[in-house]
Amino acid sequence: MIVQQKIKMILLLLPLTFLHLGCTNDKAILTNIEKLQSMPICLCISDMLLLDNVESPICFSIDEKIPYRLILFIGPNECSTCALNSLSEWNVLLDLEKEKKVQLVFILNPKKKDLEQVISTYYSSGLKHPVMIDTCDIFTQKNPHIPEESLFHTFLINSDNNVVMVGNPIKNAKIQAMFERITTNRH
Repeated sequence: MIVQQKIKMILLLLPLTFLHLGCTNDKAILTNIEKLQSMPICLCISDMLLLDNVESPICFSIDEKIPYRLILFIGPNECSTCALNSLSEWNVLLDLEKEKKVQLVFILNPKKKDLEQVISTYYSSGLKHPVMIDTCDIFTQKNPHIPEESLFHTFLINSDNNVVMVGNPIKNAKIQAMFERITTNRH
């Protein structure tokens, strides 16, 4: 019964996600959200380079006990170093990860010529969380259903790796409210 309630909530919230994105081309947004939801997300993080700002090295893995994962993907056509300069904003969500409500997964896919600069920028970014560097473009290869537009590169997935929310809760108050409702199970 609880699973059915969660499914109903997700189905109700997805159109709201679409409405809160605030773009004028509603049909294209809906099409891209549907495309993003058409298949589960393959995280494939074991095939990526791990960067970690913590003094003692850790092994980053997907914690199956955490019901949601918030994915921030910086694609090959986006400026990875630009994104890294603002990643410390995500530190405000680290408590949710400690509470085992949401796991944050940062995946950067920089151009090969920018890799050294991206690594250097990460270590000076102030982000207190590991970042995955996709040096082989495996994330986009395994997830061809992710739209190219960066607007669709921040999304919340459930334990089945299905997209349940699209949007950035750090940059949009309405998305943040929706994110909080989902992750705290307030219906």
